[in-house]
This record gives sequence, structure tokens and C-alpha cells, in this order.
Amino acid sequence: MIGLKETSKGTLPLSEKDLENEKNRILPQVLDLLDTAAQGSLEVLRLYAEEKPLEASDMLNNLSSVVAAVRTALKPIEKALEHSYMEEMLDNLDDTIQDIQNNVQAGQMDRTFILLEFQLFPFFTHIREQIYFWGLVYPDKQKMDDYYANEFAEHYRNPYISEEEPAKFQVSVVVPAFNHLDTTKQCVQSILKCTDFEALNAELILIDHGSTDGTLDYFNSIEANKVIHYKRNIRGTMFCNIPRICEGEFIAYVSNDIIVTKNWLNILLECIQSDPKIFSASPASPNVANLQMLNVPAKTPSSFVSWANKNNSPNSKLWNDRARVLPNIILYRNILVNHVGFWDPYFYLLEFSDDDLSLRARRAGYRQIICDDVSCYHFGSVTLKGAQIKEGSLEQSRKFFFQKHLIDAWDAGFCYDYNLVNLLMRPKFPVHPEAYSILGIDSGFGDSPLQVKNILRHKNLKASIYNITFQKQFLPDLEPLSDNLKLVDSIRYYPEALQAYEDDFFDFVIFSQDISQYPIYIELLKVLCSKLRPNGTLTFKFANPFFALTLNSFFNLDSTKLKTQFLFPEQLKNDLQTLFQSITLLPMKGSVNGIEKFADRIYGHTSNKKQIIDILSTSMYYVLCQK
Repeated sequence: MIGLKETSKGTLPLSEKDLENEKNRILPQVLDLLDTAAQGSLEVLRLYAEEKPLEASDMLNNLSSVVAAVRTALKPIEKALEHSYMEEMLDNLDDTIQDIQNNVQAGQMDRTFILLEFQLFPFFTHIREQIYFWGLVYPDKQKMDDYYANEFAEHYRNPYISEEEPAKFQVSVVVPAFNHLDTTKQCVQSILKCTDFEALNAELILIDHGSTDGTLDYFNSIEANKVIHYKRNIRGTMFCNIPRICEGEFIAYVSNDIIVTKNWLNILLECIQSDPKIFSASPASPNVANLQMLNVPAKTPSSFVSWANKNNSPNSKLWNDRARVLPNIILYRNILVNHVGFWDPYFYLLEFSDDDLSLRARRAGYRQIICDDVSCYHFGSVTLKGAQIKEGSLEQSRKFFFQKHLIDAWDAGFCYDYNLVNLLMRPKFPVHPEAYSILGIDSGFGDSPLQVKNILRHKNLKASIYNITFQKQFLPDLEPLSDNLKLVDSIRYYPEALQAYEDDFFDFVIFSQDISQYPIYIELLKVLCSKLRPNGTLTFKFANPFFALTLNSFFNLDSTKLKTQFLFPEQLKNDLQTLFQSITLLPMKGSVNGIEKFADRIYGHTSNKKQIIDILSTSMYYVLCQK
């Protein structure tokens, strides 16, 4: 059996330099040992399958010794592995080995085989990768970039899926749970009720992620294909391991705060199988950000389920391409997951790992769909809220995302602007025999023009998306979503760049940014008007200069919150009235405490106080212009 040298530093605290030296000395040995142990777990599986229990038992004892040796070897450098969940995973390995031995003694060999192949082997592989990433890659930016470009997807590759061989199952339905047993029961029972596992050739995988409320006992009472048990919770890094245990062509991930409904999986499968470039398909569901369900038709879970059971019906017109999808319930194409990798352990707090996965899928040119033809109920986050409040995990992970991609996950276009899109589509559409043309200006991640195209699809209308931007950082995101994409060096070159579309005219133009950021906005709007087809529409927004918080910043000389240019509604109307046949301003209210006292202090007591408060409460104006 391979061993490890004892650390020369004993148990004394190490300096930063000594820590780095010890890390570089110890970790290669540990990684080799864990590689050997992972293969050893499969060898134990083979020996038990060949009915060689004594040899298998000896090797299993050796694997237990490996865990102890790794624990001892890593102790002096545990500071360098702070986010790897090393201690927790070593405990999970010890617990798994003990569970295997107990099942062997009880004669439960089917369960033994599951534990060896789908728990012990993935656990060894997982801890090996965590130690490698956090110990030898992070935090060096160049090493991290190289890792993501060349190693990440391959290291997390699903061994059961290939382009040459058919998968054992069509779908792996995966439900992870960390406590919240009552909610978990509702979730699992709905899956068992609404999913024909035999007809769909699907497997059910239940993952107890360190629960203490009887979740494991409940999972063991269900006739699932696999029950995976983590004795200790390892936060977001557990999700990285999910593809390694799935034998399905598709992975249906279902959060334990979901209630699925009639035909949910059949409809998602119909969508994702319609195009090999579809990376994921998700049903509409309430209580989730990203506008993944509007106009929720019921107030209670039971009434929602009743409504969905009556209305779930496949309809490809209602499949909406999105720049990102939040996966409270989602169907992934496993072969494409192999290409881009699954959830990144860098997001160990779990938050923003979904944004990261969506970004990688989007930039690889894959489609991500919200299916409005099927709805499932989502209670809302029952696990993450505590961490968001106590630890600030949301903001921390948002910083991780920026550090990885040098772009803000919540920048423009990560989710479409509902007000802009809704306003743009209000008038009667211009009629012409060709495909409609949508122009997005500085669309960020690109979701707003994409949603306009979705709405046209609902009406059996085809459309092409043009995007123009000066924001180079968004090119990898816009390129897969655009039929035509232009990058300009500066905002000032927009009129010239737009005129270069000599034979192209647009039916819909949508700005994602505040138009007051554009010093040449009048010239730009004149050019855009000339590029609109008759009855074409254009939407944009601008900040209200009389918004209470803006005025307060001005009075307090807070230069960090003051804009360099303000637009005034009446002035804007005057500037545009000769260009467009109609101009509509839609005021949007902002939330301001103490606004009545602020109005009294600034304007005094006046008879038109209500009108003043309306103006002070307006944070943004949305504008619709029709040619």
C-alpha cells in the first residue's frame, strides 16, 4: 500500500513560505494516493462481484487506512485547503466504508455495489479534485484560467455517457435534500406520482446531504435506484459530484422544495430532444428570480398543482430561449454537460454556481430553455436563506463570479427588462412578409432582445436578432445569441455603425442601458428612427432627475451618486416629436422612506403635493417611440 512521508514540520504552525513549501511537497503524494484509492474502490467492487469477500475486505481495510493517512498528511497544511471541505469529505469516506462493511455483514450486496460504485468511488474522486484545485490551482489567476480551459470539464466528466454508446437510462432524476423533511416528502411523492419511470426508462437518485431530521431513513424507505448519503454537508461542492453518479442520457435535477406536476418530464424531454444544441430545459415555476414564471395562477401549492395538471400540454411555441436559467428544477443534456463541465467548486457557498454554468453553456453556443407549456410549484429557497442572512453568501459569491469572469453576474441583460420588453410589444406589429428584425443596443448578456424573439415565436412569427455594443466583455455572450453582431470602439461611433446597415431595417429596437448615458442620444435616436420600418417601435429608459434619492444626493453633494447628464421628460418629448408619430412615457416608482417629509422640506406645503410626491417617487421613465 502506498504511504505518505510524515511532515517535517510536525504540528507547529507554519509560516506562509513554509506552508507553500509543505503544500508543494505533500500534495502530489496525496493526489497519487487518492487516485490509487479511487481505482481501489472499483477493484473492491470487482472482487465482491466475483465472490472473493476476503480479498475485498482486505482491500477495503486498506482504503480505510488511506483515509487515515491522508487526514494525517494534510493536517499541517489544512489552512491552504480551507474551502475544499477536506475534513468533511474524509468523514464521509470513513462513514461510507463503514456502511459498506455493515451491508456486507448483513448480506445486502445490491446496496454494497451501489455504495462502492456510486458513493465510495465518486467520493475519492471528488476529494482528490478538491484538494488539487484548492491546493495547487487556486488562487493563481493564470493557473485557474488554464484549469478551466483545459482540465475542469474533463476532470468532472461523467464516465457513463459517451457519444458512441447509448446510455443505460434515458433520464436520471436526482433529488438532493438537506433537512426540511416535510418539504422533501412532498417533492418525492409528487415525482413518484407524476413520473412513469418504466415508460421513460428513468432512474431515481436520492441524495441525503448531511441531514439530521430523518431524511436518510425516509430515502431508504423509497424504491429508488440509488440512495447517496453524505454524513457531513459539504455545501455547494456536493453538486459538482452529481453527474458522476448519473447513468442517464439526461439529468433531471429537482430541488427538494419543488412539487412536480402531470407530464412534467415528458414535456421537458420533448423540448430538449427537439434540438441537439439544447443544453437545458426548465419548466415555468413561481417563487424564483429571473422571471421564470409570470402571472402565477394560484395562491396555494395545492391549487397551483391542480391548475398545472389541467394545463400542462406540449407546445413548442411556448419554449423560451433565455440567456440564463435558474435550476430549481431543470433537465440537462448529459453529453453537453461533459463538454462544459457541471457546477464549479469555486462557488463553494453554492450561490452563483448556476449563473456560472449558464454562462459557460451560453458561451459554448448551447440553448437554455424555459418551457411555459409546463409548470411546477416551487416553494422558494428553504435551504439558502439562512446562509444569505448570516454569512452574506450571496454577495460573497457574486464577488467570486466577478473574480472568475471579470464581469458582474447581475450586469445588464442577465435577465430581460420586463418593462422595456412589455412596452415594446404593446402596439400592433407592423406587417411584412419577411422575418422581423430586432436590434439590441448594449444588451449586456443579451436576454432582452432574446425575449422579444420569444414573444414573436409565440405568435408564429420568425425574427432575427442584431446586436450592437461597445462593451467588449459581452461579446462571448452576445455572439451565440445574435444573427448579426457589431462591436464599436465608442458610443460616439454608433450613428456611423448603424448607417452601415444599408439594406437592413428594424421592426423593434431596444436599449438595455439608461439612454442618458449616451452624450449623443438625440443624434443616435434620429439615426435609429431612419432605420425603423414603418410602424416600427423603439424603447429605452432614463433616470428621473427629480427622483427623491437623486435630489438628496445632489443636495448633499454626493458626487459618487450623481450623473453627468440628466434628461427631462418634457424636453425629451419636444426633441422627439418630429421624429416619431407617437411617444409614450411610463413612469416607474421607486421605494423611498419618508418621502412626504422630504417633499415638505424641499417644496413646503403646497396644494399639488400629490403630484409632487408622484414625481419624487418616480425613479425611472420607460419610453416607447413608434415611427
